Amino acid sequence: MKFYKTFLFFLAFSLMSLSAHKYYVSLTQIHHNEKEKSVEITLQVFTDDLELSLNNQYHQTLSLGNPKEITQVNSYILDYLNQKLSIKINGKAYEYKMLSKEIEDDLTFIYLEIKGIKTLKSVKISNQLFFETFAEQQHIVKIKTKGVHKNIILFKDKNSEVINL
Repeated sequence: MKFYKTFLFFLAFSLMSLSAHKYYVSLTQIHHNEKEKSVEITLQVFTDDLELSLNNQYHQTLSLGNPKEITQVNSYILDYLNQKLSIKINGKAYEYKMLSKEIEDDLTFIYLEIKGIKTLKSVKISNQLFFETFAEQQHIVKIKTKGVHKNIILFKDKNSEVINL
């Protein structure tokens, strides 16, 4: 049953990316890499939502994923993320490093990493991305460590949660 629900979610998310979307949803995947002692974070957002939020925030005309993309766009993205996304691991706040981004069709994948995490006992995530632009925005968060999988949904009125593992 769990596989079926996960499959349906990803199918719906993929289909939404094929046309102009009316849903405001992002996916954040958090994975503890025990071997590397790091937490790997992948954000999956709609590119047009990210562009609009960045343009409003920085009063720029940013165009992601094409030759008109300015060289500073990654610094704008990281600055925006630092304002809107915070992660505490085992009760301690950490800064994440932006490794890269990829744009695929209508989606942008942003890869972040937090180093120096030996064990993952709890994660507090606060995600306020795009709420200033889309009040109905929702964030699906999936956390995986040592075979444990937890999923939560954050929205404007409940944008933070602690997940104990």
